[in-house]
Amino acid sequence: MEIVELIQTAELENTTQTEINMSFLTVSEEAVVNMSAAPRVDPKGDVQGLVIAIEDITDVSKVKNTFKRYVSKQVVDELLDDDAKLNLGGEEREVTVLFSDIRGFTNMSEKMRPEDVVSTLNEYFSDMIDIVFKHNGTLDKIIGDELMIVYGAPISAEDDTERAVTTAVEMQERILELNKTRKKQKKKPIQVGMGINRGVVVSGNIGSRDMMDYTVIGDTVNLGSRLCSVAGQGEILISQTVWKEIKEGFVCEKLEPVRVKGKKDRVEVYRIASDGQTKQ
Repeated sequence: MEIVELIQTAELENTTQTEINMSFLTVSEEAVVNMSAAPRVDPKGDVQGLVIAIEDITDVSKVKNTFKRYVSKQVVDELLDDDAKLNLGGEEREVTVLFSDIRGFTNMSEKMRPEDVVSTLNEYFSDMIDIVFKHNGTLDKIIGDELMIVYGAPISAEDDTERAVTTAVEMQERILELNKTRKKQKKKPIQVGMGINRGVVVSGNIGSRDMMDYTVIGDTVNLGSRLCSVAGQGEILISQTVWKEIKEGFVCEKLEPVRVKGKKDRVEVYRIASDGQTKQ
């Protein structure tokens, strides 16, 4: 309903009219408001005027539109409750990044019908993202069959790293269940490798004037991706910074240092126990 129409309806019908999330253009940008128009009547019941109330929710709308694709509703609500937690302009912050990638999916997809490729990925991503949101992770992006997940942006918590590792363990457990179903359907299993790293990144809305995405960038992200690329089927590889934070809660195995692209020296790496076992 347009603003003029809302006012006219309130006056003609002598009833309060309300419109939620009404958008209109101002001189410089689009505004989003909640608007109500209530008639003022005299003792005879004749309308003498209108009381119009406008609530500017432009900033709230921007937050919802920016983050609803990336995080659970719980995280969005937390951002709206505390503006201090939100900085879209760009800032340095410490986060834990989780990468997961389906091994050999390109070759596997070449032997599948296009609709089967899409349905397989949709089923896989739906289950994985449900687990991510369960642990309040941020879905940074989907690239082909790879997921990039962030803990610590836009909201940070003391247990970011623990939740990232827990997410990875539960994802691998869910993949085992998926593969049981796929086996019954005579379909090839899905094998996934994962890498987790922690460190300082730059976070914020990055892109062009017409299209921007909230993301994190930096060497921390690159190393997380590299660990994922060297992880074997069903493996969860973590960096030393991650290991130091979760070693008391998870069973880890130290591996031989690995050489990764972009690093002069070999990188210390650990593997989470294959069964996802946690220490008691």
